[in-house]
Amino acid sequence: MSPELIYGLIAVVPALILIVMVIFGLGDDFDAGGLEIEAEFDIGDAGPGFFGVKLILSFVIGFGLAGFLSENLAWRIHPVLAGVIGGVVVYTIVYHLLKFLYRQQSNTPADGSSVAGRQGLVTSAIPKGGTGEIKAELPATGRSIYLRARAVDPEKGYPAGSEVTVKNVIAGLAKVE
Repeated sequence: MSPELIYGLIAVVPALILIVMVIFGLGDDFDAGGLEIEAEFDIGDAGPGFFGVKLILSFVIGFGLAGFLSENLAWRIHPVLAGVIGGVVVYTIVYHLLKFLYRQQSNTPADGSSVAGRQGLVTSAIPKGGTGEIKAELPATGRSIYLRARAVDPEKGYPAGSEVTVKNVIAGLAKVE
């Protein structure tokens, strides 16, 4: 096998794996035959961890591409050194791109406690003394969330389609009237 082919395969195979991951929605955790690989996220700083699967694949793609170009174009730098430099460059670019994309995601918690005192719509009937479901709108984002709901007065029930007022939300269970 020629060095160009080896470096080319080092670039193409991880690129195909990355494309398959994106198409099938394999995100930040990935199960490879019992071996669980998880990307860690910095809680205070939105973005991917340093050793995420996507980032490792990006480094390998950069390594293969730079090694291929160094070998094929007869650069004066050794292909392995060019590969390491190329890998670091691609890794850094992808890391900052992913970090930017993570920051763009909504970070408003949807725990339901922010809907207390607001109106909700019963989506699944709440029987007397039982539990149903309501839809309420988060004030910060305007997004709708669904919560399990129980009447404040256990002798009351609410049919689907009724409007109710959320009194409080504890552990994802809304008390309504």
